[in-house]
Amino acid sequence: MQQTSGPKYSRASSGGLLHEEALRWQSSHVPDASATSPGPALPDRIERIVISEVTPQVDDGRRPAKAAVGEEVPVRACVFSDGQPVLLVRARWRAKARSSHLPWTYSPLEAQIDDFWIGNITFPDLGEAEFQVEAWRDDFGSWRQNYRRWLRANADPSQELQTGVQMARSAATRLPRQVRDALYRRLDQLDGGPIRSLQNYLLRGWRAPPSWCWPRPWARPGPSRWPPSP
Repeated sequence: MQQTSGPKYSRASSGGLLHEEALRWQSSHVPDASATSPGPALPDRIERIVISEVTPQVDDGRRPAKAAVGEEVPVRACVFSDGQPVLLVRARWRAKARSSHLPWTYSPLEAQIDDFWIGNITFPDLGEAEFQVEAWRDDFGSWRQNYRRWLRANADPSQELQTGVQMARSAATRLPRQVRDALYRRLDQLDGGPIRSLQNYLLRGWRAPPSWCWPRPWARPGPSRWPPSP
């Protein structure tokens, strides 16, 4: 029997002792900073969405999963973020070839309990293929969710309502001109009128065309992906 040693500790920069296992969870890319020598700037992109426990996969992705041509393959992933934002999650897949310009096929994943999302993908042709799970933080969907909480609490919604108007106007800049102009005209008609008419339009009245729902124009750009794109 191999003899094992006791737990190992290392001295932290603050003077305390840290268990060796705890060191793995500390950032190894941000050096200590001082008043005279500040640390480097934070990276431009910080992932706020965690995607884990993705299936199908074999041996943690070391071996390819298999399926029959035309068979519906269930996809499942645990996806969550800090806070309580509304998330948009989908799977995308395509034939695996040397060319990276092959188009992707997309399918939304539906939310289940305990942060799990499920859906199905289908591979129409024989051969190697690849798939990814993508996720966005839906800022406008989160605003709708929070605004409904304001209404249930009988709070004054006027300030929050203007936040929703500003978000809708900002999102419209990324919509086709015809859809954008129609949204602007409708907001101009409702803004300044009865609060109930404006809030009903923002909560239930306006829907983006289906072809523009992924990613939705108000979702944060740059989705989180598993596995990460090279």
